[in-house]
Amino acid sequence: TLDKYEGDAILAFFGAPVYYEDHARQAIDTGIDLHQNLISLKKKWKNEKNKWPDDVLKMNMRIGINTGEMVTGNMGSKLHMNYTMMGSVVNLASRLESSAKYYGIYFHTTYHTIKDAGIDRYEWRYIDRVIFKGLTESNQTIEVFGYKGRVDKDINKLIKNFHMGLDCYYEKKWDDALNFFEKSNKYETISNKNNINPSKIFISRIQENKNKELPSNWNGVVSLDEK
Repeated sequence: TLDKYEGDAILAFFGAPVYYEDHARQAIDTGIDLHQNLISLKKKWKNEKNKWPDDVLKMNMRIGINTGEMVTGNMGSKLHMNYTMMGSVVNLASRLESSAKYYGIYFHTTYHTIKDAGIDRYEWRYIDRVIFKGLTESNQTIEVFGYKGRVDKDINKLIKNFHMGLDCYYEKKWDDALNFFEKSNKYETISNKNNINPSKIFISRIQENKNKELPSNWNGVVSLDEK
């Protein structure tokens, strides 16, 4: 269901008004297909020489997806009413989309969402344990790369090294973690020195944490103060 356009954003939801069990899968599949369509369009635009400005040829998009119980229905007043959605899961989806820019990724979701969708259906990696602004509980966030077995082999190297880096990071094995994140950084999809990516973020955190006395109950959860 296409909810609304907000500037350059598209808001949509799956499973209402007609409910279906695989709404999480439908949402993530749609996100992957949207990214693939954009790649195809950019190739087409590049071949149409001198027709499109450079900004169009470098166009990217961010996607945030979350699943859970929400309120849907006709909302508003007699003067203005529309069929829309509300709820904390909707707010979290919005936070996932906006925070994708902070991490330097394009497809941000949660572990419980990809688990509901079918965790073995996709190529993905853990990103962070986050408490988003306006929320009180932490969420394990995920980056989705594509369908299982249908991504570049370098992406698999990225996932493997990044996950090994995370394992060491949460065990406070800083030097081992740094080694793995430096390896994963070589395969990041955004590798320009002026850009950020998850590997660079964790390398920076390691450099900060090595000089700190972390509490015994430290679990790596971070709070993002921006929407």
